[in-house]
Amino acid sequence: MGWKSIAIAVVLACAQAGAALADELVQIVQQDLTTLGYDLGAADGTATTKTIIAVSKFQAEHNLEVTGEITPQ
Repeated sequence: MGWKSIAIAVVLACAQAGAALADELVQIVQQDLTTLGYDLGAADGTATTKTIIAVSKFQAEHNLEVTGEITPQ
């Protein structure tokens, strides 16, 4: 296996790990928003339109910049 193949394998592994962490973060945020009374459907780690709308509503109601983006903050 050449260095290019190793580099590609490392990049792919990191991308998969990043996607798994992103899904976990989305699910945590979904669970928290559901607990707070926001209707966003299933807390399954998939950022649906309902999830983005709920995040945007939360941000607007708490005087945050409304981006609809899910971040650790």
